[in-house]
Amino acid sequence: SPHSSTVTDRTVEPFLIMDGGLDVRCHEVSTHTNKTFKISRAESVEMLDVPWIHESSHKNIYTDLFMFSGEQRQRVVLRLGQLSRNLLVEEYPAAEPFISADGQQRWLFDAEVVSFLGIGRFVLGLYEDIDVLGSTEFRKYIAEKVEVYSRKQV
Repeated sequence: SPHSSTVTDRTVEPFLIMDGGLDVRCHEVSTHTNKTFKISRAESVEMLDVPWIHESSHKNIYTDLFMFSGEQRQRVVLRLGQLSRNLLVEEYPAAEPFISADGQQRWLFDAEVVSFLGIGRFVLGLYEDIDVLGSTEFRKYIAEKVEVYSRKQV
């Protein structure tokens, strides 16, 4: 896990190869949750001669425009200025269908995301050029990040 800097043995039921063979979607038996694993991070794999017992729990996932994956999605609506609109389309070309004109030199971005991390990084990096219109949860997330940053000593 890159988040906890730990190496753990896991018993999983793999059920979907994703991203051109780079990721595998599995049901982790110990936590009873579905997770996506980077195949490149696996040190070794041991095949067990046991049938799936949690097949009814296997669930597909959604990968958002910012490359975060999960089962739950949340809608986010932003008003973008020229700079943020251009950078969003350049960095994430798949975002273009989710952008519509909203007056002169302003655009609406309306899409579902899995995690606030990717879109949050984008919004915080261009904070002065973006208005967060939709998702109370996302507005709280951004406000918390701004508060944490403002308390840091520079």
